[in-house]
Amino acid sequence: DGHSYNLKEIQFPRAVADWGNVSGVFISDGSSVGNLLYYAVLSTAKDVKVNDTFTFQTGDLDVYLR
Repeated sequence: DGHSYNLKEIQFPRAVADWGNVSGVFISDGSSVGNLLYYAVLSTAKDVKVNDTFTFQTGDLDVYLR
């Protein structure tokens, strides 16, 4: 079993249009093209509107591998 979490804040670019309801995350091995390695549903979804900045604070994104 393994556990990891973000050691620093992860901030996405400011939304220039409504993104809608963000309800999940994924980890891939590439920044634009790559393989999907892991995905999960967020415990609390976020409705991202224009000019919002979607952020994971330090330690908020936990990954457990079994």
